[in-house]
Amino acid sequence: DRRGTLRGRRQIMLDDSDVHHHRHAKAAVGAVAAAAIGDPAVFVSVDAMHQGPQGGGPVIAIIDAGE
Repeated sequence: DRRGTLRGRRQIMLDDSDVHHHRHAKAAVGAVAAAAIGDPAVFVSVDAMHQGPQGGGPVIAIIDAGE
């Protein structure tokens, strides 16, 4: 079922048949963060190849744009 949700939010990782170990670590970190804030709308990156300044990292804002 591709309509999988968690606490009313859509899930994007629907199949783990070809998941490398770093994705399991990403899922664990995301789960801890989601549990800590009580909301599954979290972003966790495991890719070292991001555009930005030396030592920088990605930032994401999850906002409610309303109707």
